Amino acid sequence: MNAQPEFGDEEKPLDPATERVRRKLARFGAIFMGINIVALMAVLGAVVYKLGGYGKDDAQGQGIPAVGVSAPIEPGFDTMVDIPDGARLVSVSETGGGVVFHLQLADGSTEVWFFDLATQQVSGKLRLR
Repeated sequence: MNAQPEFGDEEKPLDPATERVRRKLARFGAIFMGINIVALMAVLGAVVYKLGGYGKDDAQGQGIPAVGVSAPIEPGFDTMVDIPDGARLVSVSETGGGVVFHLQLADGSTEVWFFDLATQQVSGKLRLR
C-alpha cells in the first residue's frame, strides 16, 4: 500500500459533524482576528494621540492645568512652608494658582495641603485616614 497520496487524487468530503466543527473554528478564527485588529488600531490611535499632543488646548480652555504648564511663580519667589515633625513629603503638584502638597504624617495618616501662591499661606488641609 502506498501511504502517500498520489497527484490527481481528490479529497473525500468530510462527514457532516466534522464539517460543522471546521466551520465553527473558521468563524471563531475570523472573529478573533477582527477583534485583534480593532484592538491594535485602538492602541496605535492612543499612541498617536499622546505623541501628537492633541487635547492640550481643550484642557487649558477649561481651567484644567495641562502637562507642561509652569507654575505662576515670579523670579525671586521665596517662601517657607512648615510641615509637621516626622512628616514625609510624598508628592508636590501645581494647580492654577497654587501648589498641592501630599504628606505622609508620622502617625501613618495622609494629609493634602493646598498652598495659595497669592497669599503665600496654606489655604486648606485635607486629612485622609
